[in-house]
Amino acid sequence: MTTRKELSELTLRFQARTLNIYRKLFFDLQEREYSVELRDRAAKLAKAIKDEDYPEAKSQADNITYLFKLCFQANLILPTVYQGLAVDGLTLSATIEEAINGEIGPDPEPEIIPVEKIPEAVRKYIPGGEKQSAPC
Repeated sequence: MTTRKELSELTLRFQARTLNIYRKLFFDLQEREYSVELRDRAAKLAKAIKDEDYPEAKSQADNITYLFKLCFQANLILPTVYQGLAVDGLTLSATIEEAINGEIGPDPEPEIIPVEKIPEAVRKYIPGGEKQSAPC
């Protein structure tokens, strides 16, 4: 079962790849139609995930994946790049679908490390030093 944190990390990686493609299209290839749409949808996707609006997030992920397909058909991105982006988009979309269906788990509680197990060189940066335990 996927957690909210894992979903956020998956979204962040997909958004980063999307923005990398945007930069290459916009700045290197001077493409102004798909690139701007990719940038805008990547921002909407991140906002929807942050707000836990999963139906909107799924819609944005699907639209971004479709835009990648259009870019591939227009010979703006290589086949191997498109395949990786499509797999990432479909994976994200499926994970968001799990969240829509309520199959997303809570984030795990952080592990508390006793101060004795923290190296001496690191302890000096912990407020209270030897009196506290530090979360990982």
